[in-house]
Amino acid sequence: MMKKTLCLPEKYCSCRKNQCSRRKNSKWSESNENRMGRVGIAVRPGCPEEARPKNGRKRPHAPARDDGDSPETIFRRRVRARRRGSAGEIFVVWSPEADLSRGGVGFCTTPTYIDFFLADSAVLPEKKKRRWIVVSNPSLCSIISKWLGTEAWIRNVDLIAGLREYAEDPDLHAEWRNMKKVNKMRLAEYIETLTSVKVSLDAMFDVQIKRIHEYKRQLLNILGIIHRYDCIKNMDESDKRRVVPRVCIIGGKAAPGYEVAKKIIKLCHAVADKVNIDPDVGDLLKVVFIPDYNVSVAEIVIPGTDLSQHLSTAGHEASGTGCMKFLMNGSLLLATADGSAVEIAEEIGAANMFLFGAKVDEVPVLREKGTSLKGSLQFARVVRMVRDGHFGFKDYFKSLCDTVEEGKDFYLLGYDFASYLEAQAAADRAFVDQDKWTQMSILSTAGSRKFSSDRTIEEYAEQSWGIEPSKCPF
Repeated sequence: MMKKTLCLPEKYCSCRKNQCSRRKNSKWSESNENRMGRVGIAVRPGCPEEARPKNGRKRPHAPARDDGDSPETIFRRRVRARRRGSAGEIFVVWSPEADLSRGGVGFCTTPTYIDFFLADSAVLPEKKKRRWIVVSNPSLCSIISKWLGTEAWIRNVDLIAGLREYAEDPDLHAEWRNMKKVNKMRLAEYIETLTSVKVSLDAMFDVQIKRIHEYKRQLLNILGIIHRYDCIKNMDESDKRRVVPRVCIIGGKAAPGYEVAKKIIKLCHAVADKVNIDPDVGDLLKVVFIPDYNVSVAEIVIPGTDLSQHLSTAGHEASGTGCMKFLMNGSLLLATADGSAVEIAEEIGAANMFLFGAKVDEVPVLREKGTSLKGSLQFARVVRMVRDGHFGFKDYFKSLCDTVEEGKDFYLLGYDFASYLEAQAAADRAFVDQDKWTQMSILSTAGSRKFSSDRTIEEYAEQSWGIEPSKCPF
C-alpha cells in the first residue's frame, strides 16, 4: 500500500525534507480531500505530555508558551488517517482558540478553525435538550410543555423561545422556583450522602464543574471563596444577617501528571475542611468538592444549580459547551467574555448574566505589561493567607502561590480578581430579589434554542452535507 505524505499550507508546513505533495499549494485540493476524507482530531488543550508511540520514540510535547507565540505555532502532532484502503499522514496544528475535538466551534474561533480544517463548516457546538432537560430535569420539561401548550418544542427547539412571553408571569415564577427547589433538594441529598456536608436549600448553589486546569481558573474561584470567608469572619452579627448564603460546589478531574491541578484540588479540600466546621460562618458559606465527577453526576448537579461559573482567561476557552447545559436548565452564568459565553450573551442579553474580566484583545498587552499583587490588595491578602498556612499544608501550597506572584500570573488571576468580586456582588444582589432572579432564569432557558444539537445538525445537513431529512417512519 502506497503511503502519501501530506502537510498543511506552506506557512504551517514542518516537513523535514520540504518535499511533501501539499507543499506546492496553499489550499487543500479536491483530490486530496477525496483521497483523505475529513479527518477529526481529538486534542485536549493544555495536555502536558502525550503517550509514547509503539515504536518507542517520544512524541512532541506542547512547548512552553511565549507571549509572542501565535496560536497555530503552539503544538503540532502527526496523526494517521485511513479511508477506503488508502493511508497518509497529515500535520495537525493545535490552537488554544480552537478545540478540534468538536465538530463545530463558536463564531469567535471559527477563523482559526477554518484556516486549518473544515473550510466549509462554521457551525456552533451544541448540547442535547432531550438529555439535559427532558431526561435530567423532567420537572422543567413539564413546566415548559405546560406554558407553551405543546410538547413539540422537544423536537422543534425554536418553540422554546415562546417562554419569553411569560417571563414576568408570577404564576410561572412560582412553578419555576418550586422546580428549582426540588432539584436543589435532590442535589443536597447527593452532597450529604457523598461528603457528609449538610447544606441549606435557601442558599445560592454556586457551581463550577469542569476539567481542572490553570486556564479554567478554579483557583480564582477558590481564592474568591477565601475572600468571602475572610469577610464573614470579620463581620458583626448585624452585617451577617445581610449576607447571601452560598454553597460553593466545585467538581472535576485533573490529568495524572498535572501537579498544579492536583494542588488546586487539594486547596479546595483544605478550604472546605476549614470553612465547613467554623461556627462563625455556619450556613452562610459551605464548600463542597464533588469527587469522581462525570456526566451522570452532572445530570444531578446542573438542574440544581443557581449560579454557574465559567472563568477561563479570555482567549483560552475553545468553546465551553458546559455553559449551554446550565443555560438550558435556567442557571445564571457568571463568566468571562470567552468561548460560547459571547454567543450566549448575544442570545439572552448581557444583562441576564454576570460578565467580568479582561477581554481577548487586552490579554496579550496585560501579559507583556505584567500584573502585580499590589494591583489588588484583596487578592494579595487571600494569597498571603494560603501562603502563611491558614488552611494548612504551608509548604505544599508554596509552589501554587508562586504561580500567581508578580511576573508569573500568566492566566491573569490577579488582574481579574477585583472584577470577579464585583460580578459576585452583582449576583448576590440579584439573588436577593427572587422575582428578578427567576425572570433572568426563565430568559436563560428561553434563549437556549441556538445551542441545541437539533439546530446544529440541521445546519450541517443544509450547509455542509447537502442532504434533506427523512420522514420518521414511526
